[in-house]
Amino acid sequence: MNNKLPFKNRTVGETALVRKYNRRTENVPVLFKYHSRKNDEIRITPVDDDTELAKAKMLQSFGTTSDELQNYFMQQIRLVFSESASSTEGDKLIASFCKGITILHELKPRDVIEVMLIIQMIGVHNLAIATLSRALLPSQAAESAEAYIQQTTKMLRTFAQQMDALKNYRRTGQQKVIVEHVNVNQGGQAVVGSITQGGEE
Repeated sequence: MNNKLPFKNRTVGETALVRKYNRRTENVPVLFKYHSRKNDEIRITPVDDDTELAKAKMLQSFGTTSDELQNYFMQQIRLVFSESASSTEGDKLIASFCKGITILHELKPRDVIEVMLIIQMIGVHNLAIATLSRALLPSQAAESAEAYIQQTTKMLRTFAQQMDALKNYRRTGQQKVIVEHVNVNQGGQAVVGSITQGGEE
């Protein structure tokens, strides 16, 4: 049975919802494709062949037209999605970039300060979820679960403070940064390599 509601039977509210959806899908972040890996260099290029449009989308996501800063932030995105970034498979690497850039695109950073803070927020959020998942393991000892819950609570509190800092910065142009030391006992990974944007050589 086809449960899809015919267009003519949509309510006014449903039609407005579809229009809102269509407007959102017209403004999507820049997506990337993976070319090759050699000499510790990862070569990626935008999927869209419209170079001018791709640059405009990168500005919208990163708050700067500087290729150097954009590459710097993309390296940081790679680090905060360490599970994907640790893989040598190009599709997983690109997936980590696209996830981070999509979050930036949705939050519409106005400048590099906001980009830095948002990337920090992504990292704290990812750590909080990873730590919470360990606390929920059915075979987890009560003491270990409690330790993971405490770590998760610290990171979620830090995330809330970061969110307040972003709101305050956007409202006043000034930022109050609160730094907490968070110990991560498991799952730490080191990522080595450089990231460049551009066409294939």
